[in-house]
Amino acid sequence: MTFSIGTMMQNSLKDIENVIFPQICRYCDTNLKQKEIYICYECISNVPHTEMGDWRNIVTSSEHIDFAISAFWYDDLLNDCVHKSKYNGYQKLLRIISKYAAEIIQNDLIPLNIDLLIPVPLHSTRKRERGFNQAQIISESFSNYYKIPSDSKILKRNSWTDSQTSMNISERKENISNVFKLHNKPEKHTIAVIDDVLTTGATSNECCRILKEGGAEKVGVITLATPKLRKNG
Repeated sequence: MTFSIGTMMQNSLKDIENVIFPQICRYCDTNLKQKEIYICYECISNVPHTEMGDWRNIVTSSEHIDFAISAFWYDDLLNDCVHKSKYNGYQKLLRIISKYAAEIIQNDLIPLNIDLLIPVPLHSTRKRERGFNQAQIISESFSNYYKIPSDSKILKRNSWTDSQTSMNISERKENISNVFKLHNKPEKHTIAVIDDVLTTGATSNECCRILKEGGAEKVGVITLATPKLRKNG
């Protein structure tokens, strides 16, 4: 039996794909179906929904945020998926999760009459290192689902910032202050800033402030997830 060079290359690429994208679900060990990546749709569907609707009134830093919507609670499974997407190049997995998130929050978004989606920008150095901006992928996925334009050129990050994971709210605000600038003025009236996770709201709040200064009338934030939280006060 002989194999063509093309067949050998296809087999080699398939072997590489099987290493990069495991063919069993990492959480329930079932065989992945076609188009499933890393985890199965069933496990994704079991990620707990926040069911909070607009939770802007309990976001810690929300002076300039007009609405806040998060699809999922940020549990271990979702943390793993977001981490794999950001640092291991699993962009397709992020698109799958983003589409599912768009489905479950659509009733919360309809009354807002959003005109434009804007992903939270990455610094150019970090984007080159990672190869993509995860917020832009989420924004594009939402755009495809809702038929609302997504624009990654309006808002730019003009300076590098340290990771905010271990910072308190005052440190986060200081870290993110004056980091963003407008590259183009927004022409739409109601804008949703898009990111993967909303915690204290410091980054989203700063994005909203800049966009409002540029002429946007109403600006809020939509994310895939938020950590479990308790109402302030």
